[in-house]
Amino acid sequence: MPERTQVAIIGGGPTGCAAAAYLARGGVDALIIDRDDPPAVQVGESLLPVCAPILLDLGVDMSGFAVKHGATFVRDGAAVRFPFGDALRVLYPHAWQTPRAQLDQRMREAALRDGARFLHASVSDVELPGRVITDAGTVECDFVVDAGGRNQFLARKLGLRVRHPWLKNAAQGAWHRGITPQEPEIPGDVAVTTFEGGWFWFIPFADGHWSVGCVTTPDGPRGPNQFEAALALCPDAQVRLANAERVEPFRGASDISVSATAFHGEGFALLGDAATFLDPVFSTGISLGLHAAREFARRYAAGESLEPWEADCRASVAAFEPVVKSFYDGTFLDIALADPARQQATVRQAIISLLAGDVFDPDFAAPRRFGGRFDSIHRMIVK
Repeated sequence: MPERTQVAIIGGGPTGCAAAAYLARGGVDALIIDRDDPPAVQVGESLLPVCAPILLDLGVDMSGFAVKHGATFVRDGAAVRFPFGDALRVLYPHAWQTPRAQLDQRMREAALRDGARFLHASVSDVELPGRVITDAGTVECDFVVDAGGRNQFLARKLGLRVRHPWLKNAAQGAWHRGITPQEPEIPGDVAVTTFEGGWFWFIPFADGHWSVGCVTTPDGPRGPNQFEAALALCPDAQVRLANAERVEPFRGASDISVSATAFHGEGFALLGDAATFLDPVFSTGISLGLHAAREFARRYAAGESLEPWEADCRASVAAFEPVVKSFYDGTFLDIALADPARQQATVRQAIISLLAGDVFDPDFAAPRRFGGRFDSIHRMIVK
């Protein structure tokens, strides 16, 4: 007999598990389908404070993860630190640095406690409406959710996948040990060091490992030796890696910024990175996924239209897009590293609110408005 469920969710990462948990709370039978059990190691380890209310509401155990109080950005030896506690408003003062295999396992446990189910299987096809073909058999369902990540399985099949018009970046990274933090970083901070043509991330974990990787633009190094070539261009990364040891093979991807022309349709929805992935620079992926999952589940369980949900998802991505653009054109760091005497206090606070991910509240529009004003602020602050 085929497996039967109301909502089949492809992908057992944070987005899929959040959707399953909230659907189950709403009385909907939700089945998570994932080929990796236990979860596999992957990137996306640095969370934002805006994730905290959802994780805590779901009862996800965050104990033992490195606490992330802020972010440090570095360019040509000049550094600036942004503590989350200095935001325009502080809904939650910190986030976490979470090895994804551990976070995903805890998310699955939380979803199962709420009544969701799990199927260990690899999806080979989807036949809309209502059939998911796996190597463990066919799943019959009323609705299919793709929360399987940036590979965008369902968007590809439906011809909805599109690449970003101007973000054409490539990423390569791996876990390391022996990273040497630099001032003004404090334990738990994510550090971003930049160079002409790209940037490095440094994400510390509680056990002493670090996720370290580089993102390069089309003007930066590419290919199998991308990391080493980028490192040669970035003294600020070199000093942090001087005594480090890589402990696993590099993982990489090119043209990482993707989206879909529709996030939902008859019998399906795309959540998180399966709908759109902007860029890793501000660690927005899981935040966008969790918020999309919660609102989708609420509307689906209530039998409401998903049109407002898709509009909200697109608006949230659009709030981050000008900030990402300002990072790559240098405007963001020009403002961030400018003489504090030239900055209004609210400029720094608004930057921190954006870095904390506080763009989802329609009644608190200040961070979103600020994100669209980088060019004018740059003209006022940087002479």
